[in-house]
Amino acid sequence: MSTGGKILGQVFEGLTKWDENHMPQPALAQLWTTADAQNWTFILRPDVIFHNGRPLTAQDVVYSWNRIRYSGHKGYGAAMAPLLKEATAVATHTLQVTLKQPYAPFPSLLALTFMAVVPPESLGSVNTHPVGAGPFRFQSWTPGERVVLIANQDYYDGRPYLDSITFQFYADEYEMYDEFLAGNLDLSPVPCDRAQVALNDPSTIVVDRVGTHYYGMKVDQPPFDDVRARQALNYAVDRQSIVNEVAPCFQTAACAVPPVMHTYDQPGPSYTYNPDLALDLLAQAGWMDTNEDGVLDDGAGTDLTIELWHDDGFDHAVIAQALVEDFGDIGGSGLGAVTTVNSLYWLTYFTDIDQFPMFRLSWFNDYPDPLNFLEPHFQTKNAAHLTNYSNEQVDAWLLQAVTTLDWSDRQTLYKNIEAQVQKDAPFISLYHPMQMYVKGNDVSELIIPSSNWYMGLGIIQMEMVQLR
Repeated sequence: MSTGGKILGQVFEGLTKWDENHMPQPALAQLWTTADAQNWTFILRPDVIFHNGRPLTAQDVVYSWNRIRYSGHKGYGAAMAPLLKEATAVATHTLQVTLKQPYAPFPSLLALTFMAVVPPESLGSVNTHPVGAGPFRFQSWTPGERVVLIANQDYYDGRPYLDSITFQFYADEYEMYDEFLAGNLDLSPVPCDRAQVALNDPSTIVVDRVGTHYYGMKVDQPPFDDVRARQALNYAVDRQSIVNEVAPCFQTAACAVPPVMHTYDQPGPSYTYNPDLALDLLAQAGWMDTNEDGVLDDGAGTDLTIELWHDDGFDHAVIAQALVEDFGDIGGSGLGAVTTVNSLYWLTYFTDIDQFPMFRLSWFNDYPDPLNFLEPHFQTKNAAHLTNYSNEQVDAWLLQAVTTLDWSDRQTLYKNIEAQVQKDAPFISLYHPMQMYVKGNDVSELIIPSSNWYMGLGIIQMEMVQLR
């Protein structure tokens, strides 16, 4: 999440917040009800006061949401337009909401930063002096240097423990980290190449972020049109070696949905490193070394060839080379595929990605519900997955999930979906990201959420701060 989002998450609030398990909890709304996941009633807290001294009303919520819906904004806020049909203030502190379709995780969406409630009269100065209803009030901004927030004395949940927070800006995380080591900061991220040293520091906090890095395979293009080949390539990748040798700030990926996604009961690890099984599955799919040249072929003169694409960011080239080695010499057997690697600048890469048979991408949560990982990637009608994957049973489970209000029942559906997707193997999930922070000795009871988006409510996630 951007530093701007972290600052705004302390100044503004939405109707809900996320707890440590990423479950939606009351915030500006003290409770909500629905019978069908499409028609919702929210009862606002009667004691919420904006930083300008005016009490919050349901009409402020309507205004704030409509401002996002009709602003022409192309970011995350635009995603609400297809979902929200009508929001009406039926009383001072009562809001009725009708969605265009049932959507059981709707309360989780309301904790997103762009769904925060703003007083309309303050919008003229929102870019330079934001006014919200969060635990901290905006005090000052020195462009390029710092932002200072002070405790909101009238916060409905009680005055924050901290008197103020100073967000100090630096050129990069190395400069921040050095400033922390010099005793000038209370909290700083740890650069990835210093992770091993930081792990031995008792002040280090390891945060498993809600994201997955993966390679997608076009399931309608050879050799990926045979599920056995896709499964084989999953077994052929030594993920632990990649994490140990290339990506020290990551952990191996077992599933498409990150394991820290609140209390989600995952179906269990799908593909562990098993080169013998990889070769056996490839043989079942018709790929064997019939001419004894070390390259698997179909016996009719066609070699097993994999065309692999990635963008030019992070260490993607090094990781791609690790895949080349795993695919080219499966488990040290001397047998494998001919793998070519192609790289493009990110904007060009993403523009052309639909043309690539095997492509690298990552996905971080928009909101912390497993549906946000499963629906975009594996629903037939959703263009986000890019693999051309389609499974009627998965589609049916996804449709059922958005109408299922009971979390336990919805979790069962999520588990079924992921188990089927793992079997169908349109992805090679590589690793989940981690972020390490170091904190000062006088900092205690600090919770850094793993979610990519969040609202404040005293849960502080900052990259460069002084806490006082």
